[in-house]
Amino acid sequence: PAVEKSMETNEANTDILPESFKSVINDFEKDTKENNDEFFAKAKYITGELNRLRVLIKYNPTAMNDSAISEMITSEPDRIRDLEDSRAKDANEFKNNIESLLESLKSKIKNDDERRRLVELTKYVDQMGKDNVVLSDITKALLNKLITIRSYIAESQNSRWGIDHYKSSISQVIDEIINDLSIASGRRQNIVDGIKGIKREGYYQER
Repeated sequence: PAVEKSMETNEANTDILPESFKSVINDFEKDTKENNDEFFAKAKYITGELNRLRVLIKYNPTAMNDSAISEMITSEPDRIRDLEDSRAKDANEFKNNIESLLESLKSKIKNDDERRRLVELTKYVDQMGKDNVVLSDITKALLNKLITIRSYIAESQNSRWGIDHYKSSISQVIDEIINDLSIASGRRQNIVDGIKGIKREGYYQER
């Protein structure tokens, strides 16, 4: 019991992560949430337009020239790329900061509770790193697929096979993009959840 009381006292009075790091985490959380909100809105818009394209070309292949869909396919890849570049830059900077911090904390651990919390912190940071890498790959893939749809539409307008020949290929790529958008959204949310986990384990008042 005496040992438990001592550990409770230590836990109640200890933030593993230093006060100076709180603003770094809060800024990253805020920037990531804003970036995610923009991405989620774009993912919803792109998914809606691609589903509409799938229905349109099923009954009327020439509808793939729909102006709103053409605008989406032309402009959205650049907007998604800008969001991803900004997100990845922030995430890599944060990951480097916190990995360096965790390394320095190892020598300052005072008891078993802090040691356990450091292990949990490291798990969250490692998972965020994995999500970051997977997210970058998925985003690159979906950008390439949006460009592929644009190519199919351009080819179909000049092909001797006609527009009808491209319907199934376009539908397949649409399915892949919508799936990629869903996975990317999930990975982005995981990174935000990771930040919450770091705060929960690193700061007593968040526990």
